Amino acid sequence: MQKENLILVVIGFADTVALNLYMSRDFFDAARQYRQQVINYLYDKKAFASQQWFTTDEGMADWQSLPKFSFQPVEVSVNLKRALPDVSLLLMINVLLFIVIFLIFVKTEV
Repeated sequence: MQKENLILVVIGFADTVALNLYMSRDFFDAARQYRQQVINYLYDKKAFASQQWFTTDEGMADWQSLPKFSFQPVEVSVNLKRALPDVSLLLMINVLLFIVIFLIFVKTEV
């Protein structure tokens, strides 16, 4: 396997590992911030004091002016930095278990 391909595999693996927990956390943080923006917007518009937002008796509410939700996933390098401790720990455990199994095999050689 060429060096460039190995680097791409490692980056892809680290990105996949980081996607699960950290990207979910980033998404939920962005959703919480958006929720607070919408609540602040509704308070600024005095939406809770007016029935315009809840019924059509006083006309339609302006839903187009609500803040828009946007989520920008972080870059691969950030995900790589996030996943590096976990991948390093897995590699260290792998080496340690290999050494232990190898020593047991050598000791009980048939």
